[in-house]
Amino acid sequence: MTTADPGMVGAPPPKRGISDKQTLVFAALFAILLVTVVTRFYRLGEPDRCYFDEVYFPTTAVEILKGDTTPGSSLGTRTLTRLCPRN
Repeated sequence: MTTADPGMVGAPPPKRGISDKQTLVFAALFAILLVTVVTRFYRLGEPDRCYFDEVYFPTTAVEILKGDTTPGSSLGTRTLTRLCPRN
């Protein structure tokens, strides 16, 4: 005759689903994802025109890298118009 282990009597079956901790982690990750998507695409189309520093400073940086001793002096209005046409 076999006797049952007293510790096993009435024990609930093991859980096979998602635990409360996992649900909380998934909710937190989803919230972080939602915040990043909203902040990434909010006002993505602004500004609707080019500004001077967006054209001037990268061009000047290239001139400095090429060894120009007077960077920025060759940037004329024609270059600005070509890189950033007016609306």
